[in-house]
Amino acid sequence: MLVTGSWFSFTLPVIGYCQLPLVFLDRYSDYNMDLAFSLMSYLRKTHLLLIIALSVALFSLNRFWFNRFLTKDIKKKRPPDVVLSEGGIRDIAAKITVRIFSSLGGDTGGSGVIIYHQEGNYYVITCHHVVEGENYPYKIAVYDGKIYPAEIVKKNTVTSSKDYYDLALLRFASQDKYPTIKFSENLPRENESVFATGFPFQQNLKQSMQITHTRGILAKILDKPLVGGYQLGYTNLIHTGMSGGAILNRRGELIGINGLGKFPPLGNPYVYQDGKQVDEKEIQDFSQLSWGIPVTTIQQFLNQSQ
Repeated sequence: MLVTGSWFSFTLPVIGYCQLPLVFLDRYSDYNMDLAFSLMSYLRKTHLLLIIALSVALFSLNRFWFNRFLTKDIKKKRPPDVVLSEGGIRDIAAKITVRIFSSLGGDTGGSGVIIYHQEGNYYVITCHHVVEGENYPYKIAVYDGKIYPAEIVKKNTVTSSKDYYDLALLRFASQDKYPTIKFSENLPRENESVFATGFPFQQNLKQSMQITHTRGILAKILDKPLVGGYQLGYTNLIHTGMSGGAILNRRGELIGINGLGKFPPLGNPYVYQDGKQVDEKEIQDFSQLSWGIPVTTIQQFLNQSQ
């Protein structure tokens, strides 16, 4: 509409003004018919060329301003693809990754990620196996050192279901302000850098109070998930206790959570969710990677009815 409207608004007055000499000659043509006829023919040809030239010039000028200002506005509104420094990503990870533990002690617990805040409650996503102990009084430690009682809002109870996800949702109440993580809106890509965080257990079976950051490459994205919803294979080293911790991309956005480390010591966890077995060659390849649950699966879990 901008191009069409401007073209007519500039061209029509030009056409009108160019017709004035022709009207004048047409009125006084009786004085010299031959001269009037010659001048009118010449002017008509000249005016036609002038109108065409002016129309083209005005159209081009209008397109120039259209492209210059409208596309400039579009570019301003388009969000930039900001890549953060590793230090910036570590800072985000430290503030949104929490330590989950039980007051009963032992090797129960793991990590989690603060995903949203609502009415004085903070909600934390973690793995089901992190909080699978029945009637355990779980607690959540945040980055500023404060500790809050944790309430399990939602978790899977049937491990044989095809819809089973190794996920659980916790919450804690606080009047303090804590940041929440942004879910990545873009699908992750193989070979992109990823950062995994969490609170690992030490050799004495006590969970570290210091967060661990690891950097690696997203090496494999499965077309269909393994049992538990595991679909992201990455080269980061994940220790026991880091389950439920964040997997972040270079923009500091959540693409998944940790859950399955490299070289599992017991059994074969590499079974597809639909029941299909993984062949021997794939088992060797899979065991060299850590595995996480993508945010798309987390969103499905959060949207499921209780």
